[in-house]
Amino acid sequence: MKYNNKTKITVLILLLIIFSFVIEIFVFNFKILTLNSRSKGMNYVDKYDETISNDKKIISFNFHGIYVNKLKIKYKCFEDVKANFEYVSRNYYNKKIKKNAIDIFDNEVNLQVLNIKSPVNKFNIMIDENSKLSIEKIYVDNSLKISYFRILFIFSFEILLSLIIYYYKSKKNNSVLYKYFFIVGLIMGGAFIIAQPSSTFYSWDDQIHFKNSYELFGNSFTWNIGEYSMIDDKSVGRWSISSIEEQENQMSYLSKDIETTYSTQSSRLIHYDKVAYIPSAMGYHLCKLCKLPFYISFKVGKFMNLLFYLVLMAYAIKISKYGKRIITVIGLLPTSLFLACQYSYDPAVISGITLGVVSILNWFCDDKYKINFKNISVFLFGILFACFTKAVYIPIILLFLFIPSSKFKNKKQEFWIKGIILLIFILVLSTFALPTDIVSTNIGDSRGGDTNIAEQFKNVIKHPDGYIMVLKDTAFDRFFYKFIGHYTLGYFSYIGLIKENIYFLLLCVLLFASITDNYPNQMNFRKRIACILIILFTIFLIWTALYLSFTPVGDTGINGVQNRYFIPLLFPFIIFCQINRIRTSISDYKYNTFILFCLIIAFMMSFYETVILHYCI
Repeated sequence: MKYNNKTKITVLILLLIIFSFVIEIFVFNFKILTLNSRSKGMNYVDKYDETISNDKKIISFNFHGIYVNKLKIKYKCFEDVKANFEYVSRNYYNKKIKKNAIDIFDNEVNLQVLNIKSPVNKFNIMIDENSKLSIEKIYVDNSLKISYFRILFIFSFEILLSLIIYYYKSKKNNSVLYKYFFIVGLIMGGAFIIAQPSSTFYSWDDQIHFKNSYELFGNSFTWNIGEYSMIDDKSVGRWSISSIEEQENQMSYLSKDIETTYSTQSSRLIHYDKVAYIPSAMGYHLCKLCKLPFYISFKVGKFMNLLFYLVLMAYAIKISKYGKRIITVIGLLPTSLFLACQYSYDPAVISGITLGVVSILNWFCDDKYKINFKNISVFLFGILFACFTKAVYIPIILLFLFIPSSKFKNKKQEFWIKGIILLIFILVLSTFALPTDIVSTNIGDSRGGDTNIAEQFKNVIKHPDGYIMVLKDTAFDRFFYKFIGHYTLGYFSYIGLIKENIYFLLLCVLLFASITDNYPNQMNFRKRIACILIILFTIFLIWTALYLSFTPVGDTGINGVQNRYFIPLLFPFIIFCQINRIRTSISDYKYNTFILFCLIIAFMMSFYETVILHYCI
């Protein structure tokens, strides 16, 4: 009997699901399955001691060396209590290891769950002497508990490996790379969004980005308890989660349909600098209209942000004549994909700048790629989608001025289009560079600190030589660290930093793609230098903007310049600096399989270490 492709795919998926459950039960829960009957299930701790030492209350109890899978503590407290846990466990080689962890007793959750997964003797909980914490019940949970988040991770990993095996066997060329980029990014990013707790304060300023998304379409908003919890400074659903039980409690708490007294009013008009929030706002509000629980609406808002990012990046890969593999690597870097899975405008900047630069490259080097309505619309959409959100990147639009005259119908068309591009540059640049803000004497970092744009600007004008030295000691000396450093390629913000060996793998893959991907040899040397200078000017604006806004007046350093700001410039910088020295005879399907495999391994291993192990078991 012959089976069609749909049947084969269905059977494969069913087998992978079964295999995922088998791995979860018989590999990750092997110790639980092999425990004797006395150690299984729930074992309550009847006795514990409380002592006071050095202004600390110490709660102690002894497990007498029994295996502890999970330690569950039911409690009551009127405010969040920070606690330090200390215990001695044994590793695989029966060697004693002293461990300590810091966690929070959350007054809105009332259940603390710690993953121990080893034999334990004495266990200490240290809290502040004045903390009003009442322990109600302590027990060891050695029952079998399946982590559906981990099953999702295993299944996603299996699907990804199956996908690249299929790609390798199909021996397809670069023309389908964009499809595999999209599917791989969707699977990895989707799994990440599902597994990550439904909360803000895991990424840079995502409480602000969620607020902007929620208020985008304009109205008078009364925030419910889940929504308000995303922007206040309490710890519920953030630092207190260290197990799957606590994440489940968080989802239950945040989904209570209780309105707060907090309300806001926003304009019905979408301001141009908020366009990057449209995808996430649409996803969130559509789910809210369908009366779905908050944690689902919250994740769907993130998913829409991811989807829009992948669509733009995949389209850039599809139409690009040069650098498809470089775009693939940059688009699937752990930092890039992590940002796309959050309430953030960074994905809009990365994808928009990449799409715009791809259009420029095609005009530079492809004789058949002419100036027409479709191409110019794609270019302007990409650049303006990015720069309306983050105007500091607008110098990239000046690359258009170097387009050869042969790409235009006539001189008149060239004059008008380039004139419009120059006008757009001036208008967008003016939104943050003109002295409309600078005349004010009290503008600076809204989060506080001794910052003042007006005074800092005067200081730069008065001492330009001093500011040049500041740039030299910061921007110049840390140039490559900001472009390809550990915090650029593999950083999950407050969730954690990827391991060094994974970082070096990513660095090698990026450098390999940079020196072996196809090369735009039609560009002359002068044009390359001009394009590189524009990128360097953009970098100068980034450092200067942060010096004016986030750095105390007269300081000799520059504060607030994060590595993620340089990801949008990675592709143009690499492609314009490429030299036609190293070529490879590796076939496209082998080359692309290698690239995708390395990126999958890097992201999924980092995902498991930072999210699954911490929040999902």
